[in-house]
Amino acid sequence: MEVPHNEPVLREPEPTGQAPLELSQELVSIMTTEHYNLQSGRAMTIAEANGRASLFVGAVSSGLVALALVGQLSHLGTAFFVFSLVVLPTLFVMGLITFERVLQAGKVDRVYARGINRIRHLYLEYAPRCSPTSSCPPMMIRRRRCATRRCIPPGYRAFSPWPAWSV
Repeated sequence: MEVPHNEPVLREPEPTGQAPLELSQELVSIMTTEHYNLQSGRAMTIAEANGRASLFVGAVSSGLVALALVGQLSHLGTAFFVFSLVVLPTLFVMGLITFERVLQAGKVDRVYARGINRIRHLYLEYAPRCSPTSSCPPMMIRRRRCATRRCIPPGYRAFSPWPAWSV
């Protein structure tokens, strides 16, 4: 049973009757460069998500400390309520924007991971002896759905608050 989603899925290459590409120095150089670029892109999305999350947590912490100080100084009077009506909605909007941008970064990261898996598949086609030492066996890479979430090291438990079909 195929789970419907709007994103493209990895598919097996159709047999064309053509011989596979010759493993030339140019192809190795191109694939190595592409792999490096995809890894750099993933690092940037992860750094962006971490930066946004830490800025948001810092803003919430500062906002709550400021609310506590204003509450003590005003004895929970009108100034406290006015200040809280300014700070709390601002933090809420900042949280929504942060959440949306982290989700977008996660989607871009998933695209980069799929590209890396495609390159890994190409590497294993030309060097099948390396498949036992690969972190993701070829049978996982060849599945119709993205193999990224299935390549989890033993003993590591992946946690996601979202259902598996939404990832």
